[in-house]
Amino acid sequence: MKTAPLIILFLFLVPFLGFSQNKSEDDSLVIKMCNEFKNTAKLSDSARVENMYSKFLYPYLEKIQPAKIDSTGNAIYFRLQRECEDFRKFLLDRNKSENWTIVDEMPKIEFTKDQKNDFNKLSQFYYFEGETNKITNVEIKNGFWIDEFHDKTYSKNSFTWENDHKFVLEYIESNNQGRRGFSRKGDKYYYSIVNKKANYYLIAAQIPNQKEILLFKLYKK
Repeated sequence: MKTAPLIILFLFLVPFLGFSQNKSEDDSLVIKMCNEFKNTAKLSDSARVENMYSKFLYPYLEKIQPAKIDSTGNAIYFRLQRECEDFRKFLLDRNKSENWTIVDEMPKIEFTKDQKNDFNKLSQFYYFEGETNKITNVEIKNGFWIDEFHDKTYSKNSFTWENDHKFVLEYIESNNQGRRGFSRKGDKYYYSIVNKKANYYLIAAQIPNQKEILLFKLYKK
């Protein structure tokens, strides 16, 4: 199984492709992998990942039909990123980007109501995917946030404002392998627009019940 690239928190299903029908079993596997990863911080990077895979992922995949091994393994990998802060931070620390930053506290919000009104007049945006220079286009329109990735796949989320700077994305569907693996239908992600710069908005993203905050740049077209 090839290790899939890092999918950053911009997430966004149709049924959870690759996972078994027993979601409790899948979730239990991810929890065990996360706990093992937390407890092996003294190992080298490669040994730490291989240890986690050898103890939990590889035995799990032995029960899967050969034709589904890659999709199942990738789906678990992406879900692990979502549910395991330690693993996600490990990946982000090794795939640094000027467009994505992890912080421990929410920055001071400087986004104003007038700027929100201006934001709502726009519909076309883009961001850079993780540590790469690949652009993901975003359309915000009619209560939806739709990502179009470089390979022409998409991800669809509902978009709802909570106040003058906070909004919520609720995952609906995607035909992108990474997004299908990262999220399940109904998963919610919470965002705050921190401030507006000349050509981008600085946005803080957070997964419910997790402490870390991810800052990224959403560029205007």
